[in-house]
Amino acid sequence: MAVSSRLFVMRTLTSKLAVASVAITISVAVIFWLLMTSVSREYFHDRFQGMLEQETFQIESVLKHEAKRGTNFHDVTTYVAQVFASQSRRVTFVTGDGIVVYDSEVSNDSLRFLENHLHREEIEHANASGVGMGERFSASLHRSMLYCARKAEEPLQFPKEIYKRNNGSVVNVVFIRESISLSAVDSVVKAAQSAMLATALCIIVIVAVGSFLIARRLTSPLVRMAKIAEEIQRGNISKRITHISNDEIGELASTLNNMLDTVQAEISQLKKLERVRSEFLANVSHELRTPIFSMQGMLETLLNGAVDDPNVNREFLQRALRNTERLNMLLGDLIDISRIESGDMKMSFRYFDMRTMLTNVLSEMQPIAEQKNIHLRTDFSSGDGTEIYGDRERLRQVVENLVDNAIKYSEAGTVVTISYRDDEQEASISVADAGIGIAPEHLPRIFERFYRVDKDRSRDAGGTGLGLAIVKHILEAHHSSIQVKSEVGKGSVFTFALHK
Repeated sequence: MAVSSRLFVMRTLTSKLAVASVAITISVAVIFWLLMTSVSREYFHDRFQGMLEQETFQIESVLKHEAKRGTNFHDVTTYVAQVFASQSRRVTFVTGDGIVVYDSEVSNDSLRFLENHLHREEIEHANASGVGMGERFSASLHRSMLYCARKAEEPLQFPKEIYKRNNGSVVNVVFIRESISLSAVDSVVKAAQSAMLATALCIIVIVAVGSFLIARRLTSPLVRMAKIAEEIQRGNISKRITHISNDEIGELASTLNNMLDTVQAEISQLKKLERVRSEFLANVSHELRTPIFSMQGMLETLLNGAVDDPNVNREFLQRALRNTERLNMLLGDLIDISRIESGDMKMSFRYFDMRTMLTNVLSEMQPIAEQKNIHLRTDFSSGDGTEIYGDRERLRQVVENLVDNAIKYSEAGTVVTISYRDDEQEASISVADAGIGIAPEHLPRIFERFYRVDKDRSRDAGGTGLGLAIVKHILEAHHSSIQVKSEVGKGSVFTFALHK
């Protein structure tokens, strides 16, 4: 009867440990969510201000460049509308005396009805310090807006073609203003808060399951010790306690071990169990971003006894590490493609030397190619016009993905060639390999997410199935596309062109 009472107490202890751990986790998660909710709007508000400030700087750079080239004002505003205003931004150009000469949300014929902007909050701040911010309800758009204005270093003059508001043949732009609807900011804030709430719920579920398993594993020695105590009471003194600790379990074990020989090994075993529990909790808190459920099978196998088997425990841990590294790379690619598709990844368009960038990429990837005995070479045109207008880092990512694919699917002893050709209007970049090639029926689908021509080989090579999809989206953001020619057994050539 006494043993049955002990077993009931132990089962209750399992529940108490699990409930206590979950309660603490819920409390922490709720506090975290409340704190992040209170600061998220301010954070994203500041982030959008920084984004608008950066984009007005980009617009000013474009205007300076086009002003030097003598581009007429109509063509400049058309280009700005395509590149910047198309991204849910409102772009406005204002003269030094406050007259609006361009607004992406207002037709040219209606500009004369706009009020003078010289005393708008953001214009006044920009006039005083170079950059100014403002937030108010727009009477012309009938919604609340966040504004950022930048004062040009010197008036930007453009020949006038179609624009007819002012007399004269030159348009002067002094203030560059960009704005975004505050509803867009609020939608991002709500999405972030929802994501934080979902994360908190996932943490609670994961910890609840883990806490129950750990609590059950911690209390299971008590059940066994109770059975051993019962057998000892019956006179079977050959039994030994298999677990011990410094808590209530240790006290019970010490009472029983006073009637037995030594308990040194059992103390070590229980400490090992405690280390496993601590490491598990640390990994859960540190690896929240990893797909824990995909590794659950291996962890359960270890917790069910394989951790004590030296023939399999190291192999399981190594497999888990490799899987985590691959999933981390996949997560990075998923974040990139998600940001690109959602429009959250903003492109920073500037002029840069494409040929220098290609040379740097090849130099950095040379060690990877050498590991497979693959030679990287360049084939550049002799012209000097290597200046390209685009996002340097994203285009670098395109080239790196294409070269990395070429190396992965090429045989040892072959050559991967990066070519560069240009003319007055555009530049053409291609990556050619002498690898396994792609069958014609696969070519229309290779730029789809997770589409693999050879699934087993792609995974062995370390691919995530997202590289070419990322390439496609980045080039589309540059108003370009990628072409591929391939022949099975002879290799593939990927080519894209960029405007200069």
